[in-house]
Amino acid sequence: MYCSSSTMDISAADESEAASDNREQSFTSEIFKIKICNLPSYIGHGQIRKLLGKRLELNPVKVKAQLKQNVAYATFRSEEEKQKAMTKINGFVWKKHELTTKAATASKDPIRDKRDSDAKRIKIDDEDVDIEKVLNDHVTPLWQTSYEEQLELKWDAHADVLKKLVSELDIKKLNWELNEDGLPCVLEKARESPIRTHYRNKCEFSLGTGQDGLTTVGFRLGSYRDGDLRVVTPRGCYHVPPLAVEAAERFQGYVRQSKLGPFDPVTHSGHWRMLTVRTTMTKDVMMIAYFHPQDLSQGDVDEEVAKLKAFFAGTIATSVLVQLDKSVSMGNTASQPYQLIHGEPIIHETLLGLKFRISPEAFFQINTPAAEVLYRVISDYCDPTPDTHLLDICCGTGTIGLTLAKNVARVTGIEMIANAIDDARANADVNDIQNVEFVTGKAEDVLPELLPRIGGGGGGRVVGVVDPPRAGLHGRVVQAMRKCKELNRIVYVSCNPNAAYKNFLDLCRPESGRLKGRPFRLVKATPVDLFPMTRHCELVLLFERR
Repeated sequence: MYCSSSTMDISAADESEAASDNREQSFTSEIFKIKICNLPSYIGHGQIRKLLGKRLELNPVKVKAQLKQNVAYATFRSEEEKQKAMTKINGFVWKKHELTTKAATASKDPIRDKRDSDAKRIKIDDEDVDIEKVLNDHVTPLWQTSYEEQLELKWDAHADVLKKLVSELDIKKLNWELNEDGLPCVLEKARESPIRTHYRNKCEFSLGTGQDGLTTVGFRLGSYRDGDLRVVTPRGCYHVPPLAVEAAERFQGYVRQSKLGPFDPVTHSGHWRMLTVRTTMTKDVMMIAYFHPQDLSQGDVDEEVAKLKAFFAGTIATSVLVQLDKSVSMGNTASQPYQLIHGEPIIHETLLGLKFRISPEAFFQINTPAAEVLYRVISDYCDPTPDTHLLDICCGTGTIGLTLAKNVARVTGIEMIANAIDDARANADVNDIQNVEFVTGKAEDVLPELLPRIGGGGGGRVVGVVDPPRAGLHGRVVQAMRKCKELNRIVYVSCNPNAAYKNFLDLCRPESGRLKGRPFRLVKATPVDLFPMTRHCELVLLFERR
């Protein structure tokens, strides 16, 4: 067994290894699993987690929903927790549905399966294996494809989404006509990213065993499901900037000399889980280390944090924070506070001549130069005028609304994350932008009250910009936008059009009992490449009703 501390004596090492073996024998990722049946329709994965965690006060290791079958699977740490969950869930009435449970068959643990089988796998230390190629194939699968071909692939993928839209809408009833590409609107040529390598300003690194047998901070070549937990340094990755590589290697140096090793997702032992590095064009560097205390005393945790603080004093880091995560999975970290141990609590980025502050949880586009291209397309689609009231829905730190504020009468931003709203207001102040307001809340709750007030003023035009999370908008948000008679132009920014596809349908469907208000028509769309060498691409869509 490899030990991070050279002073650990043999008996202590044997005891530690035995404890690890016991943990591994008593736990797999699937042993204590239940099936939850009779779930309501039209619910999301997050709602199920909220039900189990907040309302029923359960602590599942993981939750997997099969929403089309109205069932979900939840896995727990022990038989006791499993039985407690079944007792609490059985007979619980949720949205007029009485829930039931039953024990679920555990899937075979992929790590064990891999270890127990004789199947071939790549040896990470094999001289014949080009590790950098394997890594880049994994994280940037299009790295060997010409950039022109990458853009063509992304255009084709978005064209398929628009053709799917045509297939599910009654275009004759809507009086739509198809163009020569068989599309309901113009799909413009994909806009290029000004930079195509080292562009990611936010990188999330795993910790695990590397090719030399030592703790490594970088990317996993495989996944738990694949039975592969090996970690490779990011130095050879084409999309990771040098500053982020340097930050990862410095943190790696600390963990290697620490007595507290990385978290093991098989045995759930160990402490250091993950490292997030955020960098800016102005050379700011924010590092966020995620740490599981396990059974350490508060004094031991404080001592480790103090060592980390001393280690990073005077380094490249503008900001170093630690988040203590006591949950089994990484899914609950957002609720835990960040502890600033070095430097400033925020970093700054410049975008289209404006200065923006970025806090640990704040959303910011992953590729800053390409984000400027994206925002210019958004501005063109908004067609801002001095009498325009711009609604920036899912505004995050306010970047879109603030970059357009000088060309419109008023900007109202809506965002559910309070820290992001704090950043947005600070960004408005530092850039001396007065004609903006930011509202904290869910868009589906805020818009029904806000839109009538904005639209009722008369005389101006209302334009909505929507930049939602990957899954798209809540259905109530679309309903609220359709009901507002004054809102006749919507610019929708999607990082995953397939996931947000239902939003597009609901904006365009004929009026019905569920969807009040005249439908919108898709006028044009433009792909913008923020993610060179991958298959991901932003899509900006313009919806209008005349």
